[in-house]
Amino acid sequence: MSYSMHLGILYEKSPSELKMLRKVHQLKVDQIKKDLEDMKHDDLVAEKDDHERSVREIDDVLNRKRQQHLARTIVVTEDHVKLIQAMEFKFFEDGGDYVFIGVEGKRPWGNSDWYGDIAQILEWKLPNDSLSDKQRKRANQLIEELPHALNKILRRLGKDST
Repeated sequence: MSYSMHLGILYEKSPSELKMLRKVHQLKVDQIKKDLEDMKHDDLVAEKDDHERSVREIDDVLNRKRQQHLARTIVVTEDHVKLIQAMEFKFFEDGGDYVFIGVEGKRPWGNSDWYGDIAQILEWKLPNDSLSDKQRKRANQLIEELPHALNKILRRLGKDST
């Protein structure tokens, strides 16, 4: 079965079915790894590789579904706006036919400490000079939501100008 056909079949499943299927494949990978510690066998290696590929494919489909859900349901907040405004957008050429507008991956807000930058931009009070678990979870959520928030803001700009 081709990779794209397999992804298509996976895509038809619900997130709960995918999570269950992923668990089955991961358990199989773990069992085969344990068996491999006891002996080297080509069939087991191939089977382990197949299950690991399936786990990666399921993760990919789950992530795509999560991103599509976020794109549909995102509510742009002041936090999103502040973070987007603080980003430094740049122009990148690939040396071919494509150009890209984006932010530097390691330093979207100027420093390599994403969490520290987010806390500073959003003026969070930091217990013991580091993020609390709740703040770290919120920062991760904002990071994941930012592309969807930016898309929504840009699409709104076109509608507001008419």
